[in-house]
Amino acid sequence: MRKILFLTNNQNATGLFEWLVAQGENIMMFEGKIDRRFIDENAIDFIISYNY
Repeated sequence: MRKILFLTNNQNATGLFEWLVAQGENIMMFEGKIDRRFIDENAIDFIISYNY
């Protein structure tokens, strides 16, 4: 299963995040800074940046 990183720092993105969870996506919401090591350590396959 793919792992999605959902980058946001705004509550108006909650609806999209919750919809993706309801679709069965393996997704984590994150508001901080990321780097390549973070992506590799968390085995991220796909990134969504919405109001980040």
